[in-house]
Order: sequence, then C-alpha cells, then structure tokens
Amino acid sequence: MSDSDGDEFQDAMEYLPPTEKLTDDMDLSHALDEAKLALDLFMNNRFDEARALMTPADCSMYHALGTGVFHFLEAAMTFDQVIYYSYLISLIVTNSVIV
Repeated sequence: MSDSDGDEFQDAMEYLPPTEKLTDDMDLSHALDEAKLALDLFMNNRFDEARALMTPADCSMYHALGTGVFHFLEAAMTFDQVIYYSYLISLIVTNSVIV
C-alpha cells in the first residue's frame, strides 16, 4: 500500500490544555471534559498525566471507568501480577461507583 492510495492519517492532538484538575465541583460537563482530556493525554503517550487526571476514581462514573481502563491496559500489556491486582481493585471501585 502506498501513500497514493488516498489513505489519510491524523496525528494525535498537538496542543493539549494544562492537565490540572478543571474544578473541584464535579458535575457532568466537568467530568466529561476531564475524561476527554485524559483520553487525549493517553493517546499522546502521556500516561502518568492521564492517570493523575482520573484520580480519585470515585468522583464520577467517567473517572472510575477511565481509571479502570488505564489499569486494564497496563495489566494486559505488562503481565505484572502487582499491576494485575491493582486492576482488580480498580474494577471493584468502578463497580461500586457505577452501581
């Protein structure tokens, strides 16, 4: 396959806003904004910043799911027992937040 096939690829976002918490008051719009920003950070290989933005995991359903996904991906890619058990704990927290 060559570049002349018409395939168009896009890079991850080049500019990302600062990674500080957007607000202490967590409503739906702020939770979604932080989840979107964490996903953008994750896709730009800024894993620690993405994970920090999603903590504490119990402040919204989106934070809990984001934390769970980040832990799952790390556990699946490393096969490390300690990381696997931290994933299981985050899964329990995610379940308690959503239910």
